[in-house]
Amino acid sequence: MVYLHGFPDMAVHPVNLDFASRMPAKLCEFWLNKAQNSRRKVAFVTFNFGGVPGSDKELRFTDKTISQELEDAEAVCQYLADSIAVVAGLLDTKEGVQFDFSPLQLEQCDATGSCWKEFYLPKGCPLPKNVDLSLDGAHSISELTDATTPSKLYVRLKQRYVQECQSGSLDIRRAVSGASLPPLLVIHGDADQNVPFSNGEELFEAAAEPKTFLPIPRANHLLTNSKLLKKALRAIGDHTAAVH
Repeated sequence: MVYLHGFPDMAVHPVNLDFASRMPAKLCEFWLNKAQNSRRKVAFVTFNFGGVPGSDKELRFTDKTISQELEDAEAVCQYLADSIAVVAGLLDTKEGVQFDFSPLQLEQCDATGSCWKEFYLPKGCPLPKNVDLSLDGAHSISELTDATTPSKLYVRLKQRYVQECQSGSLDIRRAVSGASLPPLLVIHGDADQNVPFSNGEELFEAAAEPKTFLPIPRANHLLTNSKLLKKALRAIGDHTAAVH
């Protein structure tokens, strides 16, 4: 299982051998426990897009674009072509801009060609390399060190990330509606305040068969309710088992 995530989430700690957030930790526990009585060899891999701490040696966070993220993701997913599960799906990147960027951040992009993008760092995480940093999303700060890194800071991100999303060049509708695609599972909580439930419905409607939609009543974006998370995990387990 490959767990793909975007920013500002950090799936694993870039320095310590540990998870940095709850969702991948629970997915890993579920996936490995499920395979204990099976002869199949399994692995759980978290995937961290270039530019974030731990993977910013060659690409700064400031220079990230969504197409670069997709190139990385496609390379990884060549090893996982049997099935796809999506939690909180999105069909239109142009609409998705408003979920990832605040009105102030979009104004900053228009005015200066970049914006201050929030990022959450686990304890002991090194600072992003060779980029401008801010504590308030408005003013640069140069006094930060790895030892004094707060849990939340802002990193400068160039406007081209936003422009690429707004251009419509990344056609998700076409990508999910083609022929001979792997089975798709879309999971979405109807209490999701980050990516509205209607977006998951639109993604499912646009996708080609075979596909399954699992709405989870009262579930939020990160499935923080343990009971509701277990429901999603069972669905992912059934989804992957059906194609093997």
